[in-house]
Amino acid sequence: MIKKEYSQKDFNADLLPLTRKKQLKEIFKNDFKKIGLIALLILAFSIPLIVCHSLLSALAPTITVTLYNAGKTEDEIIKTLSLYNFIFEGASIIGYLILSIGVAGSIRVLRNIVFAEGVLFKDDFLKGIKMYFKIFVLYFLIFGFIKFGLAGMNLISIFINATYIKIINAFFTVTFYILLVPVGLICMSYSIYYQNKFKDVFANSIKIFVANFIKFLPFIVFPIAFYYLVPLISDFSFRILAEILIFLILVPLFILFFHLVCLSIFDKAINEKNYPEIYRKGLSNIKNEEPKDIENNK
Repeated sequence: MIKKEYSQKDFNADLLPLTRKKQLKEIFKNDFKKIGLIALLILAFSIPLIVCHSLLSALAPTITVTLYNAGKTEDEIIKTLSLYNFIFEGASIIGYLILSIGVAGSIRVLRNIVFAEGVLFKDDFLKGIKMYFKIFVLYFLIFGFIKFGLAGMNLISIFINATYIKIINAFFTVTFYILLVPVGLICMSYSIYYQNKFKDVFANSIKIFVANFIKFLPFIVFPIAFYYLVPLISDFSFRILAEILIFLILVPLFILFFHLVCLSIFDKAINEKNYPEIYRKGLSNIKNEEPKDIENNK
């Protein structure tokens, strides 16, 4: 059983950091164990997705050799592998569904860490699943079905070797990773704090993304690298190891960094005027003192 604990620092406003950037350092310093538990839980909920992603990597060499020995051409082998990729992308939707549950619970724990409200890890994790399950499942399923659709378009472009189909496929793929993925992530962060209709959440998230494109640019690179570089690992063991490390280390860090960036933007764009009760929540209200002065006040 995970021990329920509160840190005294959670309730001392004088010890809170001045900015979200400084808060990141404090989180690693004071809440590293909780972040570690979040990472382990995300890894646990990602296992079906990892298995699904890695199976094709394991099967591809066998499929290729079998088809080659059967006298199939290189073009026929590529088409067959693309078909298998399409099938596995469809199966991955179940993996995204399961992962969404773990992320929903983890984001509640992370919210309490960032807001300095104190953490009852087990209770907060289960509460997060109860509170955010529906909305997170929706976003993850949309993501999964769009990736499934892109795999289908790629399959069509291979079977029907037409330039216009390849251009359409490239357009939708670029739009997905450069626009829809970051906007979808903003939507999830937005939905944690504000109750709006889906169309309003999506519209506001697009505005936030466009207005802060430079800040979100690093977060565009990670999903692209993950979905295009990892599949290049042909060895099954290395592929499994790479995905485990990604979901254990990079994904939790990605969620933490992205969430803090979103909160920083929300504070300026939304909270200061409309939701003062959560404006700069988890940060020090001392605005005119230098960090050294705050250290002296401890």
